[in-house]
Amino acid sequence: MFRALTLNSGSCRGGDGLLSGALLFLCIVVQNVGAVNFTPDSIKNVMRKVSGYYLQHGVSGWGRTNGVNSTIINNDWDGGAYMSGIMGLYAATGQQSYLDSATQWAVDHSWLIGTDNPSNPAQTVPTDADNQCCTQTYCDLYLLDPTPANAYMYAPWERDLKLTIDTVPMAGRDRWWWCDALYMAPAAYAKLFKITHTRRYIDTLNKYWWDCAATLYDTSAHLWYRQASFNGQLDQNGKKIFWSCGNAWVAAGMARTIPNLPDSTPADDSTRQKYINQFKAMMDAIRVQQDTGGLWTTSLLDHALYPEPEASGTAFFGFAMAWGVLNGFLDMNTYLPVIKNAWSGCVAHVASNGEFQGCQYMGWEPASGFESYTTLEGNGAFLLFGNELIQLVAPVSTLPSATAERHSIGCTTRITPQSIIVTVPGALPGARAVAIFDLCGRKIDGAGIRTVAGSGNVMVYIDRARLANGFYTLQIRQGNKIISENPVMLH
Repeated sequence: MFRALTLNSGSCRGGDGLLSGALLFLCIVVQNVGAVNFTPDSIKNVMRKVSGYYLQHGVSGWGRTNGVNSTIINNDWDGGAYMSGIMGLYAATGQQSYLDSATQWAVDHSWLIGTDNPSNPAQTVPTDADNQCCTQTYCDLYLLDPTPANAYMYAPWERDLKLTIDTVPMAGRDRWWWCDALYMAPAAYAKLFKITHTRRYIDTLNKYWWDCAATLYDTSAHLWYRQASFNGQLDQNGKKIFWSCGNAWVAAGMARTIPNLPDSTPADDSTRQKYINQFKAMMDAIRVQQDTGGLWTTSLLDHALYPEPEASGTAFFGFAMAWGVLNGFLDMNTYLPVIKNAWSGCVAHVASNGEFQGCQYMGWEPASGFESYTTLEGNGAFLLFGNELIQLVAPVSTLPSATAERHSIGCTTRITPQSIIVTVPGALPGARAVAIFDLCGRKIDGAGIRTVAGSGNVMVYIDRARLANGFYTLQIRQGNKIISENPVMLH
């Protein structure tokens, strides 16, 4: 589901001027890739440039909402994906204006799910995954200040999810019959579970996901068909048809869903590990298909038939891979070159006005002819990618050389260049009682948490090198009770 928001008559601005036609793909890489800077400040600067294209100029065509004269970004699947990126930009920069933009967007839409027909909202189908995508940002906004007074931010979504589960029961392969849906809905289910602790939201997510996978996931290729009709089809060169944009939706959806899955019981651990195993297998399959210039083509297995590089899916792949490395699921040495090549290719497709170009228009299969298109979801993917990349490249030399003391409910937190060290008075039932969350309330996996029992205390060690600079919340539970929740700033 990639919709075009602008058409620029087949031309695109590269590093030194106007490029067009078949020369675009080669020239844009040659002129720009070598100049890409991987410092956090440089990444933030290009993220700001890309975000400004829509925040400053508004949208047109498919991207608008509330009628033909409005430039308000919609709250459908593409607008929802874009605002996920704005939240990523806020997490990366801490700049209040980005948080204000996301909040105002939610207010403009009354914290409601997306609409199938902006001119007639009554036609909205609340059970449609596309319409649910926007609620991921609503939940993220709530999690920044999770107080009862802010429950209005997620209440309409919870009402609609209950309707989805209770009133319109359906198998996962029918509910999420297109693989793009695995970005739109699962993370929204998981985030609502994180807020409400309502178990059936996760149970429903698991049921839907694995029934959908039974139809769309190819267990030999470790890739996803866009929809069941492609299962068993071959293209004219005899290759299976795996649409890169669809697989990119899934990859990014997994990176946004897994952090919000529960891990408090052996049963949950087993289920969560299934997602992680599928994610790792999928990333290995996608990694080897990266094309010249750092991007992926729209057909993952047939670059000859569809040679045109596609930017939006590349950004989602880069985001997912960077998240996987940060959380210890993917090998840094194997994936970092792939991630950096992907970022270089993406930056090469940023025009002078901030348009992130080379994004495939709305579709469901490999295609060509979109070199100067930009899309809301593509821009959102770029911002998500940038936020994860910043955390990968943050230099170790910026870690504090002195220790810092923080106290909360009897616990002491000490930050050293190597570790976050928490002293907990009394007994602590295992390392799973400790968790760390980022600014958007996402649980950070793979942080190397370990516990050591001492005389009357328990020492909790968290590997500092696995965390980028930024704001975090360190939470310690004893059973179901939070005994410590400490803010931690790493700089």
